[in-house]
Amino acid sequence: MLMGMFDEFSTMKELPLPVGLPEERHTQFIREIPTLGFQTKDFDCVLDRYVLTEDGALLRKSCSWDTREVLSEEYVEFHGRFEVHTIFFADDAGLQESNGVAVRLLGPDFQGEAYAVSYVLKFTNGRLEAVEQPLATRL
Repeated sequence: MLMGMFDEFSTMKELPLPVGLPEERHTQFIREIPTLGFQTKDFDCVLDRYVLTEDGALLRKSCSWDTREVLSEEYVEFHGRFEVHTIFFADDAGLQESNGVAVRLLGPDFQGEAYAVSYVLKFTNGRLEAVEQPLATRL
């Protein structure tokens, strides 16, 4: 598999539930979405952090590659659409500790309940206008 650079995305604003997520997982997803780490390849792919604020603005935090220290913050006057992706784990399957950090192993033998989640976010003049095509696919 070819891996590449990306930018990170998180949200402080509530997003609609993705189509395909079972109803019994809705409450858990709503509780965990502020901590889910999304990725996007629709910006510069330099490991910047983009944050959707509660009022729908898009904030970019430029970070040091090695320390992840925030070097600068600025609101982005983005106009257009971009896609974000994450994996939502509905249980503790595959959860292991590595060097004191909790990590998940997701491979061909994974037996847990996990979903690939994606959103297409539409912005006008730096403000969220619409959330299109929220989708969850069981892995």
